[in-house]
Amino acid sequence: MSAKAVLQHYFLYLGVLAFVFACVVPSAMAYPSPEVWHVGYRFKGYEWDAPPLTSGEILAVKITNLPVGGFGAEFMAIILRYEPTTYYVACGWMKERTGLLTTRVYWFVEIVDDIGAERYILADVPKPEIGTWYRVDVLKVYSEDKYQTIIENVETLEQWSYFIEPVRPSSPRDHWAMIATTDDSIKIGTSHFRELKYRPTRGYTQYWYTHDPVADPPYVLEEISHHEFKAWRG
Repeated sequence: MSAKAVLQHYFLYLGVLAFVFACVVPSAMAYPSPEVWHVGYRFKGYEWDAPPLTSGEILAVKITNLPVGGFGAEFMAIILRYEPTTYYVACGWMKERTGLLTTRVYWFVEIVDDIGAERYILADVPKPEIGTWYRVDVLKVYSEDKYQTIIENVETLEQWSYFIEPVRPSSPRDHWAMIATTDDSIKIGTSHFRELKYRPTRGYTQYWYTHDPVADPPYVLEEISHHEFKAWRG
């Protein structure tokens, strides 16, 4: 299998299945009995000539009531295509229950494309602290089939950057700011995303000017603006 990433100081985990977009469909309609529950924003919710950078600030919150093998994740993503199988580059943090009494929390980058499905656990990035804001960027690197992800602690400005290549196809087709869980009993303590932005090929970073809301019951979405929302389990 060809090397897929040029990463700095990481522990690699090969994902067998794509996890955060298991039930994505290109519409705002409710998903029937999803295997993964989603709540958050899609920029437009369909394929378009999307900008090469998406960015958002994510508040790390408590994720509880996890069943064994279950997870909750907060992330930003660039969609590479919706049909027939959703391809994407995602970056965020996750909490998963690995046993009756054990959990683990980590930052990750996940890629699903023509080459395969891979999840990278970013072991050198400190675990997210509850109540702390983090900026997460996902961006395509110019004309190359390469992506970069950036994680920044908004308070300390400490930053971690990773490059992933090759990514095929590589053209951005939509943006996501999202929470995902594997069970509707999982509780997320008022998730908060803000400063959702994009940057065109040429020009300055700008706020999202529209959004496509997603809220799989029992999760609740509070739409504050095109570039800010809160979410929780109802």
